Amino acid sequence: MAIKNNILPVLIGTVVVIGIKILYIPITTEQLHYWLLPINKLLELFTGASSEWVSEKGYYYGAFDILIEKSCSGVNYWLMCTVVLYFLILKHYSSYIVKCLAFPILLLVSYMMTILVNATRIYSYLLVINGINFPQGLNSHVVHEAIGVIVYLFFLILIYLTTNTLLNKTYAKNS
Repeated sequence: MAIKNNILPVLIGTVVVIGIKILYIPITTEQLHYWLLPINKLLELFTGASSEWVSEKGYYYGAFDILIEKSCSGVNYWLMCTVVLYFLILKHYSSYIVKCLAFPILLLVSYMMTILVNATRIYSYLLVINGINFPQGLNSHVVHEAIGVIVYLFFLILIYLTTNTLLNKTYAKNS
C-alpha cells in the first residue's frame, strides 16, 4: 500500500471518522432511537422477549432487567470495522475511484455488520448472566465489559480474515 497514492482517501476517511466521533459525544439515547431499533429487533428475535421504548432512557427488557441505551449502540465498533475494511480496500486496489467510493459503501456495510455483532454481544451477555452465579466481589459490569471485548474482537478478526481472503482471491483472479 503506497502511502503517496492513499493520502487523500486516508485523510478523507480520517476526517469522517473523527467527525462522527465528535458528533457522537453529545448525542442522547433519544436521538439514537432509530440507530438502536434494528439492534433491539434482532435482540427481541434472539431472546423471544419484548422490550419497550422508555423515552430518554432506551429499550427496556423487563424479563432481563436490562436497558439498551447509548452505550449499547456499537458506534465505536462500527467505526473500527469501517476502518479495518477500508485499509483492506486500500491495500488491494489501486483504482482511485474504488478507493474514494469504498469508504461510504463500507460505512453502510459495517453498519449492517455492527447491528448483527452488537445484538450477538448483548445476547451473549444475557446467556452468561443467566447461566452463572457470580462469585462474591465480581459484578456483572466487569462480565459485561469482558464479553463485549471478546465478542467485538472475535468478530473484528473474523471480518478481517474473511474479507482479506476474499480480496486476495479476487485480486489474484484479476492479476
